[in-house]
Amino acid sequence: MLSIMDNRRKNMYSKDLPTFRSLLSPKKEDKILDVGAGLGTMANSLTESSDEVFALEPNEDRLNYMKKKYPSVKSFSATAAQIPFPTSYFDKLYAIAAFHHFPDQGDALEEFRRVTKKGGLVLLQELDPSEEGRVLNIFETKILRHKDVVFLRPDQLRSLVVEHGFVALDERKANRGYFVLARNEKVSDSDEGWLDFSSAKSS
Repeated sequence: MLSIMDNRRKNMYSKDLPTFRSLLSPKKEDKILDVGAGLGTMANSLTESSDEVFALEPNEDRLNYMKKKYPSVKSFSATAAQIPFPTSYFDKLYAIAAFHHFPDQGDALEEFRRVTKKGGLVLLQELDPSEEGRVLNIFETKILRHKDVVFLRPDQLRSLVVEHGFVALDERKANRGYFVLARNEKVSDSDEGWLDFSSAKSS
């Protein structure tokens, strides 16, 4: 079943992949983090461009699938609100169709700001609740009864990232939803983090 889902996601995001790569602009030396990576589909697509691609996924079944299917991706069990890496560790970070699942989106953005370097990029892809996200919003909240799901319009998401210390650089329409690209504008790169990388567990 997970393999079928993985193939569906590859097909689903194939049209958005050029925009995703153009905005993120992955480089060989970049440390890149995928938050809410699911099955690792998008993370794996970056491994040919960057040597250090990391992925966070709290669902154990999906995490185990990702570890076996995509060993080039450095996969960890964690949530967006508690990222087990030092401050200013990543050059770039992204979340694809995952931000609406984060219980506290503000806390998630604070963690994104902490773990990305000064000038680092954060790329978010979401569905607009006033457009194609309307059906998914109803499905998530009414049928699956996920109470913490929050879908944001592009202007709302852009305002939220600015509120949490980022500069909004770009906004693009996607085949599914939209992209918002932001740059971390923190003052300095402190070496202190809430959890040392040596303490992070990938199993």
